[in-house]
Amino acid sequence: MFSTKNETENPSFGALSLCNEIPAGLVGRLQINMTVVDLEKIAQENLKIKVGGKYKPENCESRSKVAIIVPYRSRDDQLKVFLRQLHPFLQRQELEYGIYIINQVWHIDKRQETRTRIRDIYYKSGVAYRQETRDKN
Repeated sequence: MFSTKNETENPSFGALSLCNEIPAGLVGRLQINMTVVDLEKIAQENLKIKVGGKYKPENCESRSKVAIIVPYRSRDDQLKVFLRQLHPFLQRQELEYGIYIINQVWHIDKRQETRTRIRDIYYKSGVAYRQETRDKN
């Protein structure tokens, strides 16, 4: 790749500045809406969310990167209300984040084995997110 003189002299050329320690959007209460809506409506309300439930502030470099792992088991309405509230809550804090919904499957005879698998999935999801954010930097 070609680079300009400014890029080689200043390694942060073109880079975003860090987000404020206390973001301006934290002022006031966050309105809680317990209405159940479909996932398409939630997507329309949060157009900056990338595929896979990931978000990164556009105007600054986030000071924190967060992976949120949500254990899920047959509670569709609760998940929709939760996601509708969680996205604005995290975006106000100018966090770079990913939300991972992990479907829990329980078998009575293999309960301990299933818990171990779920913990393994949680760990691998967090490691993958951390590796992905490192590769971008």
